[in-house]
Amino acid sequence: EIEREAMRIITACIPVEAKFMNRREAEDKYGFVLYEGGVPPGKEIRVVRIDDFDVEACGGTHVRNTGEIGFLKILRTERIQDGVSRIVYTAGLSALEKVQELEDYSLEASRILNAPIHKLPEKVSALLEERKSLAKEVEKLKDMRAELLKEELKKEAKDGKLAAVVPLSAKEMQSLMRLLSREMDEVVLISEEGNIMVWSRQGRARETAIRVANSMDGKAGGRGDFAQGRGKKEKVRDGLNIAREVMGL
Repeated sequence: EIEREAMRIITACIPVEAKFMNRREAEDKYGFVLYEGGVPPGKEIRVVRIDDFDVEACGGTHVRNTGEIGFLKILRTERIQDGVSRIVYTAGLSALEKVQELEDYSLEASRILNAPIHKLPEKVSALLEERKSLAKEVEKLKDMRAELLKEELKKEAKDGKLAAVVPLSAKEMQSLMRLLSREMDEVVLISEEGNIMVWSRQGRARETAIRVANSMDGKAGGRGDFAQGRGKKEKVRDGLNIAREVMGL
């Protein structure tokens, strides 16, 4: 609405009047609205007036009529303080270039998404919904994978203890650890990337995690029942050997 009103004033080609006036006379005639842009010094001030739309005390460069501005485009607003915002805009050829730039982005998005420009919001919304649906399916598959991996790892466990290297991300390791901790007394999982997770029903998870991490030139910390850390992925096997040694496997 602000852009539309500005363009209405611009295309009306309203004359811009600039003249010097005695400060007191100017203040009596126009009030302190003159100083919205700042207070200039001197007994005489240059008053710039655009019909009944605006009047300011200003010594800067101005157009002779509003039509010389040509075109105006608001870029953004910035909050200055409660109830006060700054409007950032551009005008003339730079405003046209900005609109053309935005049009280029829209055309490129239209090409990539294979949809007319006016259908882009609808297309993007559909893609986001599809992404959410796929994300849910991926999570289900990860849970299934964790369950299957748990059953496989249980075969390697001894006396309720397990130490293993797993091809999982840190988040996936957490899901697997939750499953294993329900059935095991002590578990050490090390990812191929060097992530370390330790569960201990006996309360020595932190101690074990630190020893494993040290062997991998890394660091670890946590509680007695659960701890985690990270070491060099080149030393994953060293970490596994220390974990088995600590657990007596």
